[in-house]
Amino acid sequence: MYPVSDNFIKAIQSNSRSYFWTGEITTKKGQKYIFENKDIVKGSGYITRQCCGNTEIELGTVYAAEMGISLFTDIDRYSLEDGTITISFHLDVGGKYEEVPMGIFEISEANRSIKTLEIKAYDCMLNFEKNAKMFR
Repeated sequence: MYPVSDNFIKAIQSNSRSYFWTGEITTKKGQKYIFENKDIVKGSGYITRQCCGNTEIELGTVYAAEMGISLFTDIDRYSLEDGTITISFHLDVGGKYEEVPMGIFEISEANRSIKTLEIKAYDCMLNFEKNAKMFR
């Protein structure tokens, strides 16, 4: 759990709140692309976390997160291979915004449409999902 202030806890529990999202894409070659709330296609962003790939309990699985977002950008989708994306949530806590980082995700898909780039990424926990041999 990420530590937040008491003002953040009060603001997040209120019936109305003011917030925005920001993020940064980093390519394998180190090129950085910063995006803001205005660059995000409304209603396109999500982060889901789950432990099992289906409805059955699987022993030894990794609790991983998937992130998806569509951006108004002209970034070349092929340059994003093996890149990362970070995203942060900013909440108004009485005149100033408190930032909560939502994680670092490895880009697995980048699909272009005419005006937008749709990105799907997974957190680094999937690197721990390895088959293990049982020893006797």
